[in-house]
Amino acid sequence: MKCIYCKKEHTGKIPEHIIPESLGCPTNAILHNGEVCTICNLALGHKVDVHLKDAFDFLIFLHGIPRKKGKLPIIASRGNCRAEYINGGPYYFFNNSPKNVIASDGKVLPALKMNNSRHIKSKVQIKGDKGTVNFSINIGDNIGFVQAIFKIAT
Repeated sequence: MKCIYCKKEHTGKIPEHIIPESLGCPTNAILHNGEVCTICNLALGHKVDVHLKDAFDFLIFLHGIPRKKGKLPIIASRGNCRAEYINGGPYYFFNNSPKNVIASDGKVLPALKMNNSRHIKSKVQIKGDKGTVNFSINIGDNIGFVQAIFKIAT
């Protein structure tokens, strides 16, 4: 069989998740018949799919979309921000200070660095017993993301 990406002949039958598993790939978006060779499958997973997962990490977390093998989603690659499910509920940790801090779960949260695109500046407003956190992130501002979208579209 020929790989749909590199066009080389191969004999493997590794499933290809058109939408990464970390984004909740539905069962009807998996190629099971060897359409993609092992080399392309692994390369895409490590070089392309990771950009999609990273770009949509907050949406995945907010909607509780399970990751591979049903694991709960987390946000762990955003520098001064982290989010995870603890004791059944979602918890967000932001550090807007110029120094590292220890979050309530005991983990170190790096200081906010405005020149680091992975860091997130947040604004917290508290009214009575309720709080609101506002922040924004850019999606699609790197070539890896564009390649990943192209992979899904083709």
